[in-house]
Amino acid sequence: MVTLDHDLQNLRSHVLDILSAYVQDHAPTLALDALRPTLLAIIPMVADGSLTRAETEAIMAHVGERFNLQAILQRGVAPAWRGVAAQVARCLQQGDLEAALWDTIHAYLQTHQLPLVEMGETLIERLMALVLQKSGKFNIDVTIDPETQRWLVRQVSFKLHWLEASPPPSKTALEIAQQIQIEAADYRDRTKPLNYMPAIHGYEGNEVSSTLGGPLEIGIILAPEADGEPPVAP
Repeated sequence: MVTLDHDLQNLRSHVLDILSAYVQDHAPTLALDALRPTLLAIIPMVADGSLTRAETEAIMAHVGERFNLQAILQRGVAPAWRGVAAQVARCLQQGDLEAALWDTIHAYLQTHQLPLVEMGETLIERLMALVLQKSGKFNIDVTIDPETQRWLVRQVSFKLHWLEASPPPSKTALEIAQQIQIEAADYRDRTKPLNYMPAIHGYEGNEVSSTLGGPLEIGIILAPEADGEPPVAP
C-alpha cells in the first residue's frame, strides 16, 4: 500500500496504472459507464489515510476525462500493478454478494437508527459473515476467498459515503440486523464479552482486529469536508 499524505497527483497515477492493468488483463472492452464503479473498486486498493469526497471525485473526474480505451490498452504497466488489478477483478465479480451486503447495511442502519459514521469495517465484516451464512436466502451462490472478502469489506466501507436512498431492505437483511440487536442484548444480560461481537466505533484507528484473521491495517476513512472533529459513537 502507498502512503500518500494527500498526494493526489501520485494517487491518480497509481489509479491509472491499476485501471490500465485491469482493462488489459480483464476488461478489454470496458464501457465508459462502467468506469466509475471500477474506479471506486480501485481507489481503496491504494489509498491510505483520509480522502474527502471532493478529493475522491476529483481523482475519478481526472481519470475519466483522460480515459481512452485504445490508449489504455497500449499503456505500459509495471508487473506489480497487475496483481492488484487481478484482485480488483475478483471483487467486481462479487456483485451479487456486495448487493446483499448493502441491503443488510441499510437494514442495520434502519433497525438501529444509526448514522453512517458508526459503520466501521469490523461491523461490516460481521454483517458480511452473516450474509454469507444466509446466502441461500439471498438467492446468491457465493464462492469467495478470505482475501477477496477482506478487500470487498474495505471497498464497501469506502463507498459508504456515497450511500443514498435505497429500496426497503429485504426480510433476510432485516433478520440479520435484528440478530445483531439480539446478540447485543444477550451481551448486556450476561455481562460477558462475545468474541465475535465487534465494538462499534464511528472512526477506527490505524489497526482493526479482523474477524477474517489478522489486522485490517489502516482503515480507509472518507473524511467529511466540513471542518471539525469527527463524531464519536456513544
